[in-house]
Amino acid sequence: MVIVFISSEANAQSLRGVVNSGVDLYRQKKYADSEANFKKGTEKAPDNFNSYFNLGDAQYKQERYDEAVKSYQQALKKTQDKLQQAGIYHNIGNSLIKSQKIEESIGAYKKALKLNPKDAQTKYNLSYALNLLKQNQNNQNKNNKDNKQNKDNKQNQNKDQNKQDQNKDQKDKNKQDQN
Repeated sequence: MVIVFISSEANAQSLRGVVNSGVDLYRQKKYADSEANFKKGTEKAPDNFNSYFNLGDAQYKQERYDEAVKSYQQALKKTQDKLQQAGIYHNIGNSLIKSQKIEESIGAYKKALKLNPKDAQTKYNLSYALNLLKQNQNNQNKNNKDNKQNKDNKQNQNKDQNKQDQNKDQKDKNKQDQN
């Protein structure tokens, strides 16, 4: 029984060392190295919230947003703390918006605000995402309108060309009749 206690204590210190080393590397902007440490942390303690959360942060900094979302989702499963969950949803929203998944990011920001309604940064990011979505929809509508106008113009050009062809055919026929 004592050996198990010492072993688990040694494992906890080892985990702390790996995670702390990862944090130090992250602060030095050595994101790939910090990611490796955080992955070791998830292997040593699969239920450890900090390892998954920090892993997501390291992946985000390397612009691997889909992987970051997966790590954040794992972190979400490891905590019942509402503020931690809000922070995770905030980061998921940031990762999704960087991946141009604007509608999904809006959903993540809304979940974050349900858990922490006073978070000014999340409110700002939600507002930004909503404006971006509106802007994209306006651009899409403009493109659709332009495409329709171009299609209408082509149809009119085709009609004009057909009329010209018919007029030419008629003139040619009239010339032949005169000869």
